[in-house]
Amino acid sequence: MTSTSLEVPPDGGSMIRLTEILHRSVKLRQRRFEMLPLRGQGAPFTEPHARNPSDSLPPSELADLISSMSVIGLLEPVLAEEIVVDGKAPTIRLVTGERRLRAMRWGAVNRPDNPHFQALPAVVCPGPLSEEERHMWRFVENFAREPLRPGEQAAALLYQRCAILVGKLLKAGKPVPQEVYAIPDPAERFLALEKIRGTDSSCAAPWSEVLDRLGLQLNERKAGELVRAFRALPRDLTEEMDEAAVRLNTRIRFAELRNGRAQAAEGIWAALKSSKRL
Repeated sequence: MTSTSLEVPPDGGSMIRLTEILHRSVKLRQRRFEMLPLRGQGAPFTEPHARNPSDSLPPSELADLISSMSVIGLLEPVLAEEIVVDGKAPTIRLVTGERRLRAMRWGAVNRPDNPHFQALPAVVCPGPLSEEERHMWRFVENFAREPLRPGEQAAALLYQRCAILVGKLLKAGKPVPQEVYAIPDPAERFLALEKIRGTDSSCAAPWSEVLDRLGLQLNERKAGELVRAFRALPRDLTEEMDEAAVRLNTRIRFAELRNGRAQAAEGIWAALKSSKRL
């Protein structure tokens, strides 16, 4: 049911659709912070079949997490939804954070004197959530904590900017053709959306709004540089640079050099054509 990996939707169109769901979902906007009990009434359960993480076994893959929690506590709350059934007490179903819940429950049983294992920090929203809402919430939660590489981060920034543009265009009565949603490359989709926007400043998607929506500690200048480098380089080259952990500044310089050479080549070609020395 839960996942600790970055849940990237299968295609670009669904990325925009899922991002919009996050911001228009009334339930997700009503989320609140709570300290949940780890046992008894009010404790979160997981699916399938309402199974709960094991309390007795200290899984080796959780050793580092348990050790960290025992010293500084749980820094990243789990996500959960409150399920209300008529005539019954509300129950809490985990949306994401099963590893953290397992580690906390193991600590509560085996380290009962440690205050960090007394209750579970959680962000709870009214349920039941749709599968799309759960998917989107997991994606945003993982996006916020995964150490994304520059190419991945640039693509995510552009996807979010596209989502903001789509929302504003539709609100302004400007239809977005289905073929625009289907454009897989986020930079190309953004340009297509910008053409629809034209000179209407009320439909713009400034970096300040994009960064605020994502909650990223990134200034507008750096976001712009990151995306410009992403747009200037072929996607396969961006992926190679991600794999090689090439820094952003190096990418920017490389993109500028590459662009400069292209402009020089165009200038020589134009000169040749004008002198008819082909």
